[in-house]
Amino acid sequence: MLRTIFILWLALASTSLLAQSNRFDIQVDQIPLSELLKQLEESEGFLFSFQPAAIDGLQVSLQLNKTSIEEVCEALEAQTGLEFRVLSLPYIAISQAEVSSNNPSSRFLRGRVFDQITEAPLAYATVYLQSAMI
Repeated sequence: MLRTIFILWLALASTSLLAQSNRFDIQVDQIPLSELLKQLEESEGFLFSFQPAAIDGLQVSLQLNKTSIEEVCEALEAQTGLEFRVLSLPYIAISQAEVSSNNPSSRFLRGRVFDQITEAPLAYATVYLQSAMI
């Protein structure tokens, strides 16, 4: 019994580590979002759930090296205004981003700032925008 539990634990732990270390490169320039999602499903094994009308006509460009699916989702959110939620790998839900009920014209800007040389994330970085038009 203990041997079975250990083997099961070992299998789950190795699957979890594999999912966390799954980094890949993406180099695409102005392709339909639907095509990128299809490529990620075929090459990386992710499964996306979405309403086709939500992504219809959206074009994306990504130049990411040694990236994770979470970083890809953040980049796609910034370009499309859609919300990408990693439910449980390999499942990712895509939906229209919710707009604040207090201010329907408000938008959120979020992302990560990386050191140009080491490519390490910078903690507590502040980004200022010269223009309020996003």
